[in-house]
This record gives sequence, C-alpha cells and structure tokens, in this order.
Amino acid sequence: MKRWFLAPLLLLLLAAPARSWAWGKQGHEMVAQIAFHFLDPAVRQKVLKALDGFSIEEAATWMDDARANHSFDAMRPWHYIDIEKGKDYQPAVDKNALTILNGVIGKLQQQASFTGNAQRDLLLLFHLVGDIHQPLHTGYPADKGGNSINVDYDNSQVNLHSLWDTRLIADEKITVADCLNLYASWPPGRAEAVRNTGLMGWMTESRALLPQVYAFSEGRIDKSYCAQNKALVEQQLLSAGLRLARVLERSFGTGA
Repeated sequence: MKRWFLAPLLLLLLAAPARSWAWGKQGHEMVAQIAFHFLDPAVRQKVLKALDGFSIEEAATWMDDARANHSFDAMRPWHYIDIEKGKDYQPAVDKNALTILNGVIGKLQQQASFTGNAQRDLLLLFHLVGDIHQPLHTGYPADKGGNSINVDYDNSQVNLHSLWDTRLIADEKITVADCLNLYASWPPGRAEAVRNTGLMGWMTESRALLPQVYAFSEGRIDKSYCAQNKALVEQQLLSAGLRLARVLERSFGTGA
C-alpha cells in the first residue's frame, strides 16, 4: 500500500485554521460516492488502482486531514477562491482552488502524471471539486467566506461557514439517496448540461448562490432557511459528483 506522504495525519491541530473545511467529512465523502455511482466499473477500478490504497472517501477528505500537519500549510489557500463582493474573478497569481483544479485536471487528462503522481493529483481533485461547489468557498474576503460571521442557530451561536460545511447536511439529514432522487427528477438534458459545464462555470454557479446563502436577517437562521437551502445543498453535492465523474471518465475511460 503506497502513500505519497509520510508524515502522520493523526496529530491534533495546533491552531484553529483561518478557514473552515468545505462540506465537512460527510459532504466530501458524498461527492465521491455520487461520482462513483455514475462511473463505469472499469473506470472505477482504474481510479482505485491509481489511488493506490486510498478509498474514495479517504481521497475526498485527505486535504482536510492534512491540515493537521504543518508541512502542508502551503495548501491552505488552495481550498477557496476570494473575490470581492460585486467584482468579477481576475486570474490569480497566487494558487487557489480554481488554479489548482485547472492544473490537476489538465495533467490527469494528458495522462502525464500516471507514472507516479496520479495519486497526489487525484487526492487534490476529489477534494477540490467538492470545495468549489460550496458557495462560501467562492466567497468574500471581507468576511473570510463567512468564517467571521456568527449567527443564532438552534439555540446557539454558529459560524455561518461551518453551518454550510456540516450542520445543514447533518441537521437536514441529506443523503446520497436524496441527491440521486434529485437527479432522477431533473428534466432531460439537464444532467448532461451540468456534466459539460467548464471549470469556470463551476465557480460562477457557486458564486451566484451567495445571495441566497446570506438571505437571513438579524443574525438569525430559522427552520425555513434550512429547509429552503436543503435543496440547494443537494443540488451542489450532485453537481459536484457528476462533474467529478466526468473528469474521471475523461482521464481513465476507454481511449484515455
């Protein structure tokens, strides 16, 4: 069983990160599971071989697990894209989720990394496809993607970003089955349109959802907000899974 990193990942975080983890463990695992649901069995086997000992769930959460090791601190800005409110995205000099994904997808589809680095590229791919579909990971630097906003929720103070990362999925009991039911309800052509959307489109779609994310008043999140946004979360998890599957198909499918 080959693992491309050697440092242990069971260390406790020594300091709280400036940014929360998109979707949390459950959401990232769901994205990977949805993607594998739509993959041809032969492609699944090729991906698992390239992951070389990682399960798809481990691959999906590895970048967050690695935060416990400070030798990976350079990857922290890779989880998100900062864009000022009311501004358009400008190509970044520094690395962010979009630039890393663009590079990783390009390498995988050229098969240039299959001799040794496919595992590393897949660990980044599995995670960052999920990240970029969490709207607050395409958010505003002024509030650190919602990390600096506390809201009243369920009789306690909750960070807005963490609410979207974990609480909505857990409290609304969102499952892979829910996402697949949503897929079954889509009109003909919608799923293929989602699959064929380019990387920049993934970001702009998430960005367009921010007004709905911030649609609460007096710093309070109520049940209606959660119920309304349950459908949005299911949509984003499903879209992420479909798009991850499409990248994997193009990289590992017949003729790849």
